[in-house]
Amino acid sequence: MHDDATPPLDSLAYEQWLDEILPLEEAARVRKVSVPTLRRERRRGTIRFEQLSERRRGVRRREALGLPRKRGR
Repeated sequence: MHDDATPPLDSLAYEQWLDEILPLEEAARVRKVSVPTLRRERRRGTIRFEQLSERRRGVRRREALGLPRKRGR
């Protein structure tokens, strides 16, 4: 098993790791911005939030790292 901050070496596991949804606080930490800045980025359309429940939102690790989205999403 690997630490969440360390990407796995296997290519399939790496893709799954990139597709994990992070809470807004962790996504902001990964991007080195505050949560309000993350929300402003969403309004500008530079990042996309995923709805986890009626009240909770998150960001895919791929988006938080600034990597291109997978096709079909």
